[in-house]
Amino acid sequence: MKKLFAAILSLCLMLSAVAVFAEVAAPKEINWSDYTEQASKVNGELAHINSTDLQIFVPAEFKDNEISAEAAQKGNFLLLTAEDGKAAVNGQIAPMSLDTFMAGVGQQAQNVTQLKINGILCTNFNLVNNGVLSTCIAINTDQNSTLLFSFTPANQDPYTNLIRIMVASLQHEQK
Repeated sequence: MKKLFAAILSLCLMLSAVAVFAEVAAPKEINWSDYTEQASKVNGELAHINSTDLQIFVPAEFKDNEISAEAAQKGNFLLLTAEDGKAAVNGQIAPMSLDTFMAGVGQQAQNVTQLKINGILCTNFNLVNNGVLSTCIAINTDQNSTLLFSFTPANQDPYTNLIRIMVASLQHEQK
């Protein structure tokens, strides 16, 4: 019996060692070219995102809202809302590294995954508040800060597909 237990324990240790040396999975890639046909069926356009070198597809029913001075001081740089007021896209810059930011979000973040959106490495996570799902994209910057985009609601029609298109459209501006 002791030999059987020792053999099982050895096997478990070997499998653990294999897991430690296994390669980390590559981030899932999302490309705007895979969504342009869907976007062509939506009235909207690619628009520059202030304070960044990025652009995003903005459906016509989303309006750009002016950011108050107080909100801007807190790092907010983007607020798009649907005409009916039931959906919003927020952009904010957090003056901390992505790792520090994610540690602060902690266990509230669900389904944390690494993505590469149009070549931009980012972290995708979801937050749920009163049953409403927000999907968030966090991007580490060269200035050791984090760009955060939040899309709400990500789980309610007709916004689910619009939000997928908007997320897939995040990209560096073509110059």
